[in-house]
Formats: sequence, C-alpha cells, structure tokens
Amino acid sequence: ITVSTSSDLRSVKSKEVEAYAVKLQPVINTLTGKISKIDTKEGLIILKAIPPVRAGSKEPTPIPLEKEFSVSVTKDTEISRAGPTETPKAETTPKPPKPFKYEITDLKTDIQIIVYTDKDVIDNQKLKALRIEPPADLMPSESSTTTPTPTVTPKK
Repeated sequence: ITVSTSSDLRSVKSKEVEAYAVKLQPVINTLTGKISKIDTKEGLIILKAIPPVRAGSKEPTPIPLEKEFSVSVTKDTEISRAGPTETPKAETTPKPPKPFKYEITDLKTDIQIIVYTDKDVIDNQKLKALRIEPPADLMPSESSTTTPTPTVTPKK
C-alpha cells in the first residue's frame, strides 16, 4: 500500500493524518493451469499452474515454479465459455454469442482451464471458483448445454 500525504510523518504528533492518495496493489484473481486431479463428488479440482507475478513489484522476479492449487467448485460456480459468433445480417446489431454451459463432469484431467476466483491467486493456493472457462476444443455434453447452471454437490 502506498499512502501519499502532504505532511512529514516524522514530525506529526497526531495519530491521524490526511492522505491525498492511497494506492493499493491490484488483485490478481485469474489463474490458468492444467487439471491434475478432479473430484466431481466433492467439487474439487487440483490445478497445476505457475502463479502470476504482480506487476510493478520492487522485489526481484522469482523463478517460475509450478504450484498446485486447490479449487473448490460450488453450485454457484459457472462453468462456461463463449460459443461461436453468428454473422450479423446487414444493417443489424450483432448479438453476443450464446455461451456453452458445462458441468464439472465435462472437465477432465490434463486439460487447461482458466479459473476466476474470489481471492488473490498470488497469496492463496486454496481458491473458490466463481467461474471456470474450459478450452475451446472441449465440447459440452448434451445435458450440459441445456442445463442453465452446473450441477455440483455444494461444499459445506
């Protein structure tokens, strides 16, 4: 955190100081990695990934090492990716592509996914997935595309 103030903090007698700017590090909440293990009953994915490096850090860049992340999938987790775009008819506004919906059972080991989570992935290895985006070449099962949300046993 960087706090900017017009006062010299060495000479301030008060416990409160007025800041004219507060700058926080950005939260990095996406992670791309390969599924090494998946437990559909527990709603748990073990993902092997190289954690991203925080931009603008004054620390030396660490050697990229692959880590295992535990990703929990709940009934609220969306598993989807954008479907094919339709060619718009002349003089009409193009419609956004309809997403392909997936279930956790559509995911397999050794595929690469993108996980959007509620925590900073640099500081945490246990994550709750808000959304999972499978690769473009993975087609959802017939039951998945008609299901509005993925069905997963909720974690207690």
